[in-house]
Amino acid sequence: MEVIDNVPVVECNVEIPAGSELVIFRLPDGEERVGLKREEYFQMMEMVEKILDENFNYRLEQEILKTFPIDFEDVKSVVLAKMEEDKSLTLEEAVSRVKREHPNLFHQEREIKFLNKMFEKIEEDLFDK
Repeated sequence: MEVIDNVPVVECNVEIPAGSELVIFRLPDGEERVGLKREEYFQMMEMVEKILDENFNYRLEQEILKTFPIDFEDVKSVVLAKMEEDKSLTLEEAVSRVKREHPNLFHQEREIKFLNKMFEKIEEDLFDK
């Protein structure tokens, strides 16, 4: 049996109708497999990888923003380094650990309360006049 890129190649002597983009193969044990053109398969896998990366980056951004970072990019790079260092960490655990170990990268609760009061005062001054 021929093998390409660690994938077995199975010869199939069935003519596929013109215009068929997708083929379903039924194996002797009844299991069905989907056949795509090789280039379509790799395009699909690239799209899946891109979607997974975008999803991860979105979740990372949301998780970091919840913690009121002083500099988003600094926090992001430290979180990614933590996750690289310990592959078992979830996104939430990594952000939490970074906040605990590097509190200087985040606005403190008292700063946030002060800013909220300041914005409320500005808002009152603007809209009460």
